[in-house]
Amino acid sequence: MAPPTSLTPLGTRIYFAADDGIHGRELWRSDGTAATFRVRDINAGLASSDPRELTGFGGRLLFTAYDPIHGSELWTSDGTPAGTRLVQDIFPGNPSGEPRDLEPVGDLLFFSADDGLHGRELWALPAVGPACAPSDTALCLQGGRFRVEAFWRDFEGRTGVGHAEKLTPDTGYFWFFRPDNVEVVVKTLDGRVSNGHFWVFYGALSSVEYTLTVTDTETGAVRRYHNPIGNLASVADTSGFGPLGALARAAHQVQVAPPGRGLALVDERVAPATKPCVAGPQRLCLQQGRFSVTATWKDFQDRTGTGKAQSITADTGYFWFFRPENVEVVIKVLDGRASNGKFWVFYGALSSVEYKLTVTDTQTGVARVYENRRGDLASVADTKAF
Repeated sequence: MAPPTSLTPLGTRIYFAADDGIHGRELWRSDGTAATFRVRDINAGLASSDPRELTGFGGRLLFTAYDPIHGSELWTSDGTPAGTRLVQDIFPGNPSGEPRDLEPVGDLLFFSADDGLHGRELWALPAVGPACAPSDTALCLQGGRFRVEAFWRDFEGRTGVGHAEKLTPDTGYFWFFRPDNVEVVVKTLDGRVSNGHFWVFYGALSSVEYTLTVTDTETGAVRRYHNPIGNLASVADTSGFGPLGALARAAHQVQVAPPGRGLALVDERVAPATKPCVAGPQRLCLQQGRFSVTATWKDFQDRTGTGKAQSITADTGYFWFFRPENVEVVIKVLDGRASNGKFWVFYGALSSVEYKLTVTDTQTGVARVYENRRGDLASVADTKAF
């Protein structure tokens, strides 16, 4: 039997990796007495999690270990089974982020890892502080429990990170190229009273390729959502972050708007031109007041109402239906006349209730009505709208 390895002192204890012949090579602790025991069987059974890179940091142990759900990732332990957990699934799913060369410097732990998007790069973990620290590139939702980041690739192959802007405690968006051009909106909802899970929704206002990475900082669970180039999708994941957290094994269901539906245009009419739009609690005014946008909705119990409007930028806004913090649909109007002589309408759904959006060009009197049918979750691009 191989001798213990990676002996690492922390406080009054010694941590090490050892194989007892029953559970494979796992994490152990000792205080120098007979009270020496295996902390946790991370890779259950005879297989080994092979703890390595054991490093004391901020009063806790950090190390790299393998389990069949996440591959080799960063773990932490306080010396108890319950306090031994995944820090983050850096490369989501079974592939390994393989953290290496853990090195504490002040209040930060530096290491290298591969997240599957950027190759092997330098990472840092703070010793203390909020679970999620909002930044120009990270949204912190649900009281900071969920961190959301975006990475994009355009039609010319150029890449970059999304710039994050928070809208409500549940919802935020990313812009890629200009601060006034919203590209994708994402929200997390606490659906535990319904099915024991947190829910993730996002609605696209862009057809470039992008990836959203959502991290549950309490459990280390990570889900990654990919929008292929040329796609324009709204997505609902109501089972991705469940009660088992990072230990969830069951495949989760992600609802995507069905392809090939085309534009959900149900009405077009022409009325006499009116005065420029006047914004109000139920009306968005976009493109310097040229376009008026309103919304009506019907829920699954056939209750009806009018959407409440909130402006985001000069060409983008959103509507909420039931609670101010719960964004339901985001819409933008772009001036595409330099490309095809038209104004373009994009909207992205964060809701599957029935609703209608009415967009009116106040200069010409042309109005177009777009419908989201009950149960649908659609993102739409109408580049020949006006």
